Amino acid sequence: MAQQDTPENPDYVPDFYFEGGSILHHNTPTPGEWIKVFENDRKGFQRCSEAAAWSIKGLPSHAPFVGDRNNVIAQLAKGLEAGGVITWDHEGVWYEYRGVVIKKWCGFDNLPFCTAPPPCEYRPDIELTSETAATLPANRDRTTIGVGESVTIRSNVDVEWEGFNTDIGSFTLIDSKTASITAKDKAGAITVKAKNDCDTESITFNVITPERLDYEQSYTSDTHETMQIHEQGTALFRSILKVTVYPTTVNFSAIRIREVDVATTTSTGYFNDGKNKCHIAQGDNVPCTGAGNNYGVEDIDGRNNYVKNLDTIGIYTNALIDLNSIPPLSTATFDIPIEWTFNPQIASTPWRQMPRKSRQETILKNNGDITNKKGSFSATINVQDPTSGGQFIQ
Repeated sequence: MAQQDTPENPDYVPDFYFEGGSILHHNTPTPGEWIKVFENDRKGFQRCSEAAAWSIKGLPSHAPFVGDRNNVIAQLAKGLEAGGVITWDHEGVWYEYRGVVIKKWCGFDNLPFCTAPPPCEYRPDIELTSETAATLPANRDRTTIGVGESVTIRSNVDVEWEGFNTDIGSFTLIDSKTASITAKDKAGAITVKAKNDCDTESITFNVITPERLDYEQSYTSDTHETMQIHEQGTALFRSILKVTVYPTTVNFSAIRIREVDVATTTSTGYFNDGKNKCHIAQGDNVPCTGAGNNYGVEDIDGRNNYVKNLDTIGIYTNALIDLNSIPPLSTATFDIPIEWTFNPQIASTPWRQMPRKSRQETILKNNGDITNKKGSFSATINVQDPTSGGQFIQ
């Protein structure tokens, strides 16, 4: 061990590397980050030793020592060479670090810029973490994401990032420890690599598109009243539904959705009057073309992927019905294509059809039961049930 810290004895002046914050800049140590303690940085080390207590585990004496800078340097060097662990008491919290001595001279005048790295065996492996911009679903470290989602990727050490802009996603370099990706409007994989001279690591994100919609009964927020409309003695029965985009394991707040107009796929009994009926277009024997209004997707009450509009289904006519004059079972069924695109403020993309259509069905029995169905939703009333829901008529 050198007895003095001058350039005349460069072969004996070690750099002390250990995991923690920068002593030269008096930062609290952070595990996983390599910094230097220089024997010849007398002023810097004295400042540090006045603010922190040091000890070395694994040696005969575990007592902290401060004050005499030469004594501290000597014991630190001895402990490191012996494979010991440095502990640092910072404001009552003890940090432990394992280090190695490297014989290298860094001139006194450029000590803060001495950047000789420790050997790879003493440097931490690259560890990548990711966090979605969307706060729902709650598992923001997921690597399966929806179209339009953005993800921030972080490294525990400085790295060179390698990412590409493709038709699946875009890559953005932020700094040596941070990058991000944004999924485009196609399913596929996005891979980001991080490397330094000791290690290489990568992370892959699987981008998925929306598959289907599903439906559930909506209720008033104040009285929790079922939102449905019925007029006693008639076939009028409408159900007002919440709509969700699936799967809900990712976030689809970047998209808009719409229904495409179609004719009934089945129309029997009471509903079969020989005239063409459309899901959206009004009137008899009109063309079932075009699409309905389109709506965005949002997160509400801790749940993601709600469509920003309620859906009303069922029988709109309030004609009186003679149950003795209708068949035992009458049905009207629509298989409705669902399309999606990006919100226009995000990107201009074509409308694409989801793999699964939404089946909407109304069933009328001659005992007076009327059932509305859509997706997994189903509700039944009887023609003679009391009139209700007039406040929901628009």
